[in-house]
Amino acid sequence: MPDDPLFSDRASGKKVWILLCNRTGDDNQVRALATAVGLPFEVKELEFNRLRHVRRLRDERLLYLTQEARSKLVPPWPDLVIGLGYESMPVARFIRRQSRGRTRLVQIGNPRSTIDDIDLLIATPQYPIASAANVLRIPLPIGNPAGCVEPTAEEQLWLESMPRPRRMIAVGGNTRQWKVDPAKLERAVRNLKAERAKLGGSVIAVTSRRTPKSVARMLEKLLRDDAEACVHNFPRFAPLLACCDEFHVTADSVSMLSEAILTQKPVAMIPIGRSFRGKAAHLLRSLGVRLRSNTDLPAFWNHLRLSGLVGRADDPKASDAVETTQEAAKAVRQVLEQPRSPKIWALLGAHRGDNNQVLALAEALGLPFERKQLTYNRWRHLGPLLLGATLRSLDPRSRELLTGKAPDLTISTGHRSVAVVQALRKQSGGSTRSIHVGYPRISPAKFDLVIATPEYPIEDHANLLRLPFALTRRKAPAENRADFWDAHPAPRRLLILGGSTLYWRLDPEEVWRTVDDLLAGPAGNGSLVVVGSPRTPQRLLAEVEKRIASSSCPATLIPFGGIPTYVELLDHADEIHVTADSVAMVSDAISTRKPVQLVPVRPSLLGSWVMTVMSFARPAKPIPPNDLRAFWRTLREHGLISDAVGLGPSAVPNVNRLAASRSATILGGGP
Repeated sequence: MPDDPLFSDRASGKKVWILLCNRTGDDNQVRALATAVGLPFEVKELEFNRLRHVRRLRDERLLYLTQEARSKLVPPWPDLVIGLGYESMPVARFIRRQSRGRTRLVQIGNPRSTIDDIDLLIATPQYPIASAANVLRIPLPIGNPAGCVEPTAEEQLWLESMPRPRRMIAVGGNTRQWKVDPAKLERAVRNLKAERAKLGGSVIAVTSRRTPKSVARMLEKLLRDDAEACVHNFPRFAPLLACCDEFHVTADSVSMLSEAILTQKPVAMIPIGRSFRGKAAHLLRSLGVRLRSNTDLPAFWNHLRLSGLVGRADDPKASDAVETTQEAAKAVRQVLEQPRSPKIWALLGAHRGDNNQVLALAEALGLPFERKQLTYNRWRHLGPLLLGATLRSLDPRSRELLTGKAPDLTISTGHRSVAVVQALRKQSGGSTRSIHVGYPRISPAKFDLVIATPEYPIEDHANLLRLPFALTRRKAPAENRADFWDAHPAPRRLLILGGSTLYWRLDPEEVWRTVDDLLAGPAGNGSLVVVGSPRTPQRLLAEVEKRIASSSCPATLIPFGGIPTYVELLDHADEIHVTADSVAMVSDAISTRKPVQLVPVRPSLLGSWVMTVMSFARPAKPIPPNDLRAFWRTLREHGLISDAVGLGPSAVPNVNRLAASRSATILGGGP
């Protein structure tokens, strides 16, 4: 029963849909959560066709659903949708789009997509999902089928024929990364048979739909004696949980393990093995290859062991685990009752550095937002002044992303997005507010706020917020590779190398001088780590590696995207040296609040000519489209970079907070 009996009165008239994907464990969680919320709900069973296997087609067009399943998704649209798994996520988003943003989304598990636009995501320990304001972490999956089931007369009669203590073996099946280990399973069964022969009782094995036929046949062959059985569909799993006294569960099934643990009876976990694919992935990760993982079962097993919730295969352990259903239901009710947050769209373009600034501002606001990754066509070359307010410069897929109710706020970047932002404002009748990060190439008066760094030639304006350096995203805690850092003693000097831009080139002589100075270090102490970027010339990196190899100083060249990651390198560095060509990299370094020095760069041939002409035509004005000299000058004026080794900045402003505070006023509230 819901822990808030008055909620149904307050939420009277709210319409709830649940999305089921024909997976027993997953569907049980969705039903349990919807029941605990305390409102009537409609079941929408999702049936899939062969297109489900094509990742690009699992989107809001719903081409991967059968015609019958699509025909059931019709108005009136619900106030709340509850789903589980990545296959239900596009359906939930489709429903919200059809409702013009009115529908709230609650998702259980790993959606395998961005989570910014989900009102509530409920995650258990096996999912590698970063912490966020809309994420609720629970120790065990939702639902306790054993707590609310009554055996049928036939089931009761069958159970009475199996003497106590009843020892149940719950067998799952194979997944992409893991498989049931027949040898370990057989060992567990034989141990239980020996225990039954010695102490009495019975042994019951229950299979699932994923259990390989060969494993089921093995269980049937092993469990032929009196007071032994291998069952498949009868009795049901829930009555077996309620009426058995001890559980041995294969480690592949999170739901079966959790449901057994919630009985508060002794539970043991039967080890499983890696599949061929799992072995290959494990080997690649051990060699430093970064592979995406949607489910981390070892993390869940470690959580169970450290929390004392399960025992070894030969040593079952009882616990006082409490089900998480009411905690999750309470969070869902809060989602339904809280005032609707403003609808915010983060309009992303082609440049990663610009996109990171948009996301940094959206995250700093602390409100839910939706990412809109836009792709432009040839019309983009006309520029914002010629295009005006139109979506013509977008490809059809991007235009589709912007359908439905207009947002309350857009956060954009790059001059290509200007026409799109103006079109959205026009469609909304002027109600859509707009914030632009970077250089829009038109007057800030066209936006509610423009946030820019000093290198852009933008005239002062009431709608302009000029920051000393760029917004940086709030990074997840970096891993600590102790073996790597033990080999690189403090003080650790980090050198970040960029590359050529329109007006600037790396100066090899300055890079060699910097590398040699850092390898020498103060009295030969400390270590050096060098990392490049996609723009760094390979010949320059090869020379850096050669100089490192001939030095006695502990030093390493990390290739772009290598291990340790860029975030970890910034976290562990004691001082940072970065080539002056990249505003983003310099800003990342400054935001660490560690000593930062710039490695000088030299003008390109075009840069020298343009700067000479513009200095004569517009003295002391930044040259378009950006003038790094103005950026460097501002950093020195604010004391954010140092010309002396070991001297850190006196005070680094929190530019994310400054931008979020000013942006919040656009929405009519505080940050």
